[in-house]
Amino acid sequence: SDLKKLKAAGFKQNRQGIDLFVQYSRGENNWIGGGVSLVKLHNPYYRLKQINVKTGKKELIRKKMPRAMSLFSIAYNYDWQNRTSDMNFSLLQFEAPFYINLTKIGKMENAKFKQSVWYYRPEIGFGTGNIALYYGYNMKFKKSNPAEINKHLITLKVSSIVGKK
Repeated sequence: SDLKKLKAAGFKQNRQGIDLFVQYSRGENNWIGGGVSLVKLHNPYYRLKQINVKTGKKELIRKKMPRAMSLFSIAYNYDWQNRTSDMNFSLLQFEAPFYINLTKIGKMENAKFKQSVWYYRPEIGFGTGNIALYYGYNMKFKKSNPAEINKHLITLKVSSIVGKK
């Protein structure tokens, strides 16, 4: 079929579905966690090649940059050093080629000191749709809250779409 020929030449189909991810964040502490995005749209990177009839060599005829975005994400992270949990929500995030998330809000709770804090975290970085590396800056909603919060985070996120179409 034509699709098999295209795939043999390097074509990759667009994918969409539910996205499951794991992530590791490093700030003042180490965080590990994961989550789910209810909708992910991913147009993967590909290089389409075709054999040149005159030379007999494969030549690049089309190159496509990756694009990806996720909608309605929820994640849980845990800092095992300070026994602090983090639950966050995001409405929309662009994940490839640039990672941009301006809608993340969350709540951190420390079991040891019985403190909690709500925050807003804009994030920016780079991604392929399946892997992203990005920087986030946490801002507390209430400045008067005495709970400490990691202000700067670098995060590595690895994701996979389930229920691919």
